[in-house]
Amino acid sequence: VFAAHLLSLLGVVVSELALTVLVYDLTGSPLLSALTFALGLLPYMIGGTLFAGVADRYPARRVLVVCDLLCAACVAVMLVPATPVAGLLALRCLVAAIAPVFTGTRMAALTDILGEGDLYVLGRSLLRIVSQSAMLIGFGAGGVLLTVLSPRGAITVTVLTFLCSPALLRFGTRDRPARSVTGDGGGTLLKESLSGARLVLGDRRIRALMLLFWLPAMFVVAPEALAAPYADAIGASPAALGLLLCAMAVGHIGAELYVGSALSPRNRSRIVLPVAAVGLLPLLVYVVRPGLPLALAALALAGAGAAYVIG
Repeated sequence: VFAAHLLSLLGVVVSELALTVLVYDLTGSPLLSALTFALGLLPYMIGGTLFAGVADRYPARRVLVVCDLLCAACVAVMLVPATPVAGLLALRCLVAAIAPVFTGTRMAALTDILGEGDLYVLGRSLLRIVSQSAMLIGFGAGGVLLTVLSPRGAITVTVLTFLCSPALLRFGTRDRPARSVTGDGGGTLLKESLSGARLVLGDRRIRALMLLFWLPAMFVVAPEALAAPYADAIGASPAALGLLLCAMAVGHIGAELYVGSALSPRNRSRIVLPVAAVGLLPLLVYVVRPGLPLALAALALAGAGAAYVIG
């Protein structure tokens, strides 16, 4: 599960970087380049809301394999030179809409494997570390790939990672039955998904916790979405662009390892609000248009602030 998750995320990360550069090369527009990156977040709400019932209705292994294969197909179409910029953005949205179904199903499967309680919390933390490691490796490798390959050449590599992930899941994991065959009331998939969303959003405490997940992430995407035009503005190389995109992952991995291993569950909960409140302050350094070293340090500190999530 962890190896497949790493390969799948590597595909997502490298394709994100290469596609952002490709759109910037084709249009010369920082707005469209940033939009290409940011479009990976908005469909999460759509896919997570409309298709959440998939995680319960179908066997987890089948859902995960199909999601990866669909992503591979979308990325393969991006390779066609005749695909217009609007088509590239649409395919980016489709991959992003599939992602929450994959993530939700994987998290549901994780409770079957680890059970509930602190073991699940630490297992989920390990998954986030895998995610950040994939970002670190993917953005770094993507930056290097772009020095020797065209953006479409780098995207070609991601098709292979998307194909390796479902192979690992299909032949390396247990085929567990679906959690529910007909759902709560035998309704349609859309009805079940919306019913689940109403149940979650109807709880005041859960709404507050979800905002703690969403709000900082909504703002922290800014330096990543603008990394390609910013690197161009300060005269940085494609390899430096990869460093800018993986700096936050470095900070996040280090901080999450420390919080998960050194702090008790009680202390993890205590740091949530203060760390979430100050985690984005290092990004104020962008006011003075920092060079590469200072920008990397600020991004790493902002990434470390994301460790509040484990609490």
